[in-house]
Amino acid sequence: MVIDFIRASELLARTGHIILPDKPSVPHRPEAVVRGDPNPCKIVQAVLVLNFKHFRQTTTAAGGQICWVKNENEVDGALQQQYTEVNLNLRKKTLKNPMPEELRRVCSGLHKKIANDRVLLHFVSRGLPEPSDIGRFATGRRARTVSVEDIHRWVGSKVLLVLDFSRAGLMIETLGDGRKLREDTIIMAACRKDEVLKACPNGPADLFTSCLTTPLRMALRYHLIKSGPMLGMSDERLVDVPGRLSQRPTMKGELNWILTAILDAIAWDSFDSETFGRFYRQDAVMASLFRNFLLADRVMPLFGAHPITFPALKTCAYHHIWQHWDYVLDMAFTQRQDQLQFGSPVHPFPFFEQQMKAFEVWLSGGVVSHPQQLPIILQTLLSPSYRMRALDLLAKFTVDVPNAVDMFLQLDMFPYLVKIIKTGFKRFASPLLKICTNVLAVDLGCRELLQIDRTWPHFQKTFDTSDPKMVTTDEDRANALFILARLLQGHPEAQRIAREQGFVKVCLNLLLAAPKLRQWSLLCLGCFWEDNVEGRMHADSAEAHELVLKALDDDVTEVRAAAVWAMSTFVTANFDWSICMTWKVAAEINSTVRKLYLVAIQQVVLHRLAEIRRLFENQAMQVSSPIMGFLNVLRKDPNPFIAKMAQAVVNFAKSESQSEHLLLSSYSSYFLEQSVTKFNENPSPAVTELKLDGTKRGNTWNGRSKSKQFCLQKDSSMKLKQPPQHLALNPCEDSLVLATGSFLLWRSLNSSNELTWHAENIPTNTTVTSLQFIITSHETPVLAGYNDGTVRLWHPTRQTSPLASFRARDESFPTNLHLGWQRHAERIVATGEHTQLWDVRAERKIADLPSGCDLPVTSVTCSTTDSSFALGYRDGHSRIIDVRLPEVCISVIPAHRAGQAVVASSIRGEDSSLAICLEGGAFCRIDRRYPERPLTSWQVDRESSLAAIHPTAPLVGFGGARGVCLYNVDGDVQGKLKMGHAATAMAFHQDQIQLVVGGSDGKVSLYSNRKNTL
Repeated sequence: MVIDFIRASELLARTGHIILPDKPSVPHRPEAVVRGDPNPCKIVQAVLVLNFKHFRQTTTAAGGQICWVKNENEVDGALQQQYTEVNLNLRKKTLKNPMPEELRRVCSGLHKKIANDRVLLHFVSRGLPEPSDIGRFATGRRARTVSVEDIHRWVGSKVLLVLDFSRAGLMIETLGDGRKLREDTIIMAACRKDEVLKACPNGPADLFTSCLTTPLRMALRYHLIKSGPMLGMSDERLVDVPGRLSQRPTMKGELNWILTAILDAIAWDSFDSETFGRFYRQDAVMASLFRNFLLADRVMPLFGAHPITFPALKTCAYHHIWQHWDYVLDMAFTQRQDQLQFGSPVHPFPFFEQQMKAFEVWLSGGVVSHPQQLPIILQTLLSPSYRMRALDLLAKFTVDVPNAVDMFLQLDMFPYLVKIIKTGFKRFASPLLKICTNVLAVDLGCRELLQIDRTWPHFQKTFDTSDPKMVTTDEDRANALFILARLLQGHPEAQRIAREQGFVKVCLNLLLAAPKLRQWSLLCLGCFWEDNVEGRMHADSAEAHELVLKALDDDVTEVRAAAVWAMSTFVTANFDWSICMTWKVAAEINSTVRKLYLVAIQQVVLHRLAEIRRLFENQAMQVSSPIMGFLNVLRKDPNPFIAKMAQAVVNFAKSESQSEHLLLSSYSSYFLEQSVTKFNENPSPAVTELKLDGTKRGNTWNGRSKSKQFCLQKDSSMKLKQPPQHLALNPCEDSLVLATGSFLLWRSLNSSNELTWHAENIPTNTTVTSLQFIITSHETPVLAGYNDGTVRLWHPTRQTSPLASFRARDESFPTNLHLGWQRHAERIVATGEHTQLWDVRAERKIADLPSGCDLPVTSVTCSTTDSSFALGYRDGHSRIIDVRLPEVCISVIPAHRAGQAVVASSIRGEDSSLAICLEGGAFCRIDRRYPERPLTSWQVDRESSLAAIHPTAPLVGFGGARGVCLYNVDGDVQGKLKMGHAATAMAFHQDQIQLVVGGSDGKVSLYSNRKNTL
């Protein structure tokens, strides 16, 4: 169940309550799993009706046999034995030449025994009159007639009729129009309505019955008839292959095994999923008969008959998979001939090896069509020698192929897997865990097929390090945790078993393991104690919640999210409020974690509603309440949905209404199902969704000659309605971003393409105060800070939805928010009452650094070679902060021009010197080791209030009322850019000699030493 969380936000009521859909929407699956009828039934009783008027005359013309025997008194026993081989547990009753009254009595007596199951009636008639045109066929020596409708009425339940007599197809054509009759009745007829069953000199008289009940024997004989006799060998000796059908290592057992696999593969490849599920997977007896019907469909046309069914199935007599069977029989008869003539040993057939190789090639080819070998791979699970390879192939299949799990379920492979889990889990643990993981990720209903009480101990053994036979990897253990979490999800019986098996202790021991194991251990704990009073008490006695609280500080976002979710499911009326003090809502970049914190807060509100309402009545109590503090923070969250949800919780707590069903519990299910969906995905930073570039670019002036003259020419310009406040050039592409108010405008340098970025919940009076690109391996997102204390990371092509948004400081703080990007450490530096470090990889705040100064910060610059950064202040002094040391090192750079604010700064390359531009046109370059004596210091136009320093070139720009003037580090003029209006924003390219300047008239101009256009 995955709730479309964005769509749910549209259901916010005007009253402030959150309206969530009653039923979570189900993710679209291209092909639904079809498992037959909605109410499947089994064949538990067979009535075998034999009608022979002249038995000897019938058998003499057809090889002297019916049911492979010549004695009439043995036929009933032989047919019963054949059905025993079809299904050992099938109850059978034989009627010989019954009158309609006897048939009615027997059928009526079955009604109370079979309930809603299906009855099989198999009629074999020879020497009786042909069926009438009105659909009645003869039974008994007096040849009195009955109809299909009569039989259905007598049985009073669903029936499967096998009609082995001439013109049997007439029973299908004359079947009544009653809806229930046609829904309850399945017919297999030996021939069409105008066909007469002819005698087969080389086969039994009951050819159709033999195909259905003794398929291997009939297939061997048919192959000999079609291929011709082999030199010097009788047919009887050739078809009498050694072994038993139930013993696969013998020739007979292996041939029967191969034939079953081939018939299953033909049905799988020929029929749609609904037909296949109904006739080949719903019931073992029906599946066996319909598989064998495919053989009859191929064999009987040779003798002038074409078997048909109701409902009608298309013919498969010419399917290309039959060629594999013919090839196997050619090898079998060759081996049999050599064995009889020379005593040669019998060798296994290479059929399954070849089919597994073909399936492996199909997988490697990336083809998404219907894999015809899949039913054959299912059969290989029965063999210990093939089992490991088959499981590995199935594991790869469920991972790599779209809709693989649906096909896996259509073939009903789960009973085979459960048997292997119970008998050989230690040996096949890895592929079994992969398969069960992928199946349960798609269809939670399959957990009932897992027989939880019997398979749970095996899954839990995955974590038993004391067992030398239990060799597993972290991936295997993660898969096992995923499976157990799915079994626990809303399942009281599984929760009871987990408690009895000591599963909580297993999860707690894994909280120090790899990130994915930590994440899913926490999710397992949440599933274990959710809506489970005994589970909470059991976990509380083990102090599980205390270890979960420690996970709230984990460096991995997914682990923290799982910990918050687990804590939200632990909240009860007896929940300790002091625990909330450990929650770090405001320190999260990731919006999912903040949403989950809100879910946990909502649970506290629901269980402590009376106390929460007293808080709203007492202003003084609100100040000391962590819950109220969290709600106030989240009400101002830059993520619009979080802000609306938080406001809805507040509205609910204030309201006198008790409509608790309007709150956010559905998001808890959403998060768990999203975790299930993303289980097999490689972990990636949820903030940027981009791989951050760890390469370091040199940032030094020593690589260029200080005496080099820089000649910048105006390339092009563009006109805006408002003057830009901030500009940034893309370091990797020919584009720029500029800020006007709360809007960001992206513009290509080589074309007129442009995009406008603006989040839907940004207040109208909000302005951008900081703007820069972040370098990544693939794209360059934009980092923007706003005067209300929020930070947004914008994707290069997404216009209304930022990659991430969070609040770096309270909006009431009086100064602008300035940001810096530490590429080396992948951190964001944010200024405010404290200097904050936000780890983008971990998606959380990692430090609040006291700056030791009450003055506002006016500039932030970060080193590209280490983790240090510099802050410039309004009074002109700077501070270099290095967090690499156990105690944060702060170097104070005194103000060399008193009263002049720092407007730009840059930590220079190899010598790590600090270059500073001050308000009023002053510049100084300072050695961090000797901050009292500047390496270079000079001052130009005192009216300059705007400055920029090139990150890599010795080039400095000052902007004022008349335009921009460029200087080298020694103060020598490199050029003057006349604009006609005052400069409002300027920025250098990170690597190239390129400058973009915005004026008060709204004109933006690009200057460089190469040609570009705006």
